[in-house]
Amino acid sequence: MKGFSQSNLHYVDPSIGGVGIILESTRPAVHLPNSMLRVFPQRRDHLDDQIHNFPLTITSHRRHLAFAFLPLSGEKGPEAWNTRLTNYQEKLSPYHYSTSFEESGDMLEFSPQSRSGYFRIHFKNNVNHYLRFGIFNGKGEVSVNNSRNVSGFEEFEGIKIFFYGETDADIISNEYRSSSDKMWLLVGVGKQNKKVSFKYGISFISIEQAKRNLLKEIPEWDFEKVKKNAYAVWDKTLSQIQVKGGSDAQKRVF
Repeated sequence: MKGFSQSNLHYVDPSIGGVGIILESTRPAVHLPNSMLRVFPQRRDHLDDQIHNFPLTITSHRRHLAFAFLPLSGEKGPEAWNTRLTNYQEKLSPYHYSTSFEESGDMLEFSPQSRSGYFRIHFKNNVNHYLRFGIFNGKGEVSVNNSRNVSGFEEFEGIKIFFYGETDADIISNEYRSSSDKMWLLVGVGKQNKKVSFKYGISFISIEQAKRNLLKEIPEWDFEKVKKNAYAVWDKTLSQIQVKGGSDAQKRVF
């Protein structure tokens, strides 16, 4: 910003428009400019403190979520498939998202690349930890391919989308919600790993292309590097805007 040392990114507030009185609420999407992957916490609106899932991406402005993801802690039971988590200490920005969960004290972070994303979960307690995956649109499946790899596809309005994901912790158990399909999956990552990362790529072509997208954009287990790169991309894009006058509040809104 000409004449100021503060980055324009400092004024971006994704929560604006998060409560719609007449129109539908906006979603605090975390993504890179003009990119294919966008992620936000799935909930009714910004006043709702119950997070249902984190879609691995959204395929339109607000609708057509694809691939549900949610970390869980504690004893596994039938309620695990419908568990929602109460978030607090949420921090929103276009390049990084973080929140803590009231039930467990666990903390989740996310940072994006153009066709891939990186979740980092800080588990607080020495209890069993799980990653829950699911299909939103009723057609698709999620599969465990080996001890550190999950992939899947989902179909909506005749369009298929694919993902390929990796964890940095061994998958020691896996269970489907139903024996008749593979739409909802719970994978166990043990209790010893207090920090577990999950990174993934998406594609509208194939699982193999999703894997290539991941390996090209996030080849390493380095969350801070991904976060730093996402910040740099946004900072460069928004630095093209020059603003004169106005208060900080006005810059934040407009």
